[in-house]
Amino acid sequence: MARRLIFAAIGAGLVLAAAGALVWPRSPELLPLPETVLLEAGTQSYRPAGEFRQGTRIVDAPLEPLRVAPSRRRQGRSFG
Repeated sequence: MARRLIFAAIGAGLVLAAAGALVWPRSPELLPLPETVLLEAGTQSYRPAGEFRQGTRIVDAPLEPLRVAPSRRRQGRSFG
């Protein structure tokens, strides 16, 4: 009985590994590159993530100020 369970577990592991190899991307080139944006220095308004309520109603998140400091990184410097 124990031997059957061991063989079943090994077989299931092999099936899962084969399925993962078929689905998983083969190289990093297949993954999309993250987008980078530059924010201007100053005060920006944003809405924080989450669910906000007034009483029992769901409402838009409140606008909150965010202070963006000037970048100390030199312009034109490339990473990567």
